[in-house]
Amino acid sequence: MKKLSLFLVTVFISTASVGFADNGSVPAVPGPSNDPVVVLPKMTITAKRTDPSLLIPRNDLTEASFARGDPVVGFPSQARFKRIFDGRAAVGVMVDAEGNATDFLVVRYSESYFAEEVINALRNERFTPRKIKGIAVPGRFYFVRAFSLDNPNQTGIGNFGGTYPATVSMNPMEQMEERSNRVTNSKDGPPLIYKAHGEYEIDGHILEVAAVATPAIPAGLETTTSHALTIVVSFYVDEKGDVRLPSVDSNSPALMVASVIKTVSDWKFVPPTIKGKPVLVFTSRTLILEPNPAPNSFVH
Repeated sequence: MKKLSLFLVTVFISTASVGFADNGSVPAVPGPSNDPVVVLPKMTITAKRTDPSLLIPRNDLTEASFARGDPVVGFPSQARFKRIFDGRAAVGVMVDAEGNATDFLVVRYSESYFAEEVINALRNERFTPRKIKGIAVPGRFYFVRAFSLDNPNQTGIGNFGGTYPATVSMNPMEQMEERSNRVTNSKDGPPLIYKAHGEYEIDGHILEVAAVATPAIPAGLETTTSHALTIVVSFYVDEKGDVRLPSVDSNSPALMVASVIKTVSDWKFVPPTIKGKPVLVFTSRTLILEPNPAPNSFVH
């Protein structure tokens, strides 16, 4: 039992920004890792506005994308039947370091069947992974489509005008709110009936944490990491409180990116609501990981 206790640490959280218990700390569960664990650091989490100087330089980043070009997306038959001639939808895609899609998340639509059409087109696609300084890492990108029929007086297949592509690779140098707004709050086209919300919009104005884990510093990084690591991770929290599409936005070691994403994916929040109704939320957190925590940060 004494040996096991060395792997339990305390996660120190800012109660003002994250909404944890009044004592300012919660037990941390060791994060999953396929690599040998060298250090399970002390972790501090803050929801303060992201410092742009921490973000990945534009020239160091290659966003995930399609391996064979943008897919063909058809016009929904349900829209034709209802004589709806324009629509829009955006879907986030989580791509692992091998180029496999591991999650699809609808982040906006004017009608649900437009989003379903996009999802159906994406499921058979192949992808190229996100890269930081040429090294493949997990990450997300967005696939956005505007739908339109050429001739609203005729709804036959022969009059289909197609969809207008807009595959969006979010620029990490932008602020988190602006990045989300480009996908979720665009005012061009038909009005949206579903979209992701900012954390400030929800009841209580802050996400309530249910469970967090601490990412391990993987083997191979311990010799170059003697100081605290500051990592910015943005993600969605869905209507069930699950983390979706986490992506590391800070200029962090590639080895650390995979560990953070894998761990943050298992975080859990109290389902966010607006006026009591569950909603999708886009947010970010800054993690400060201290690889050599003081002895009093351990729980015995």
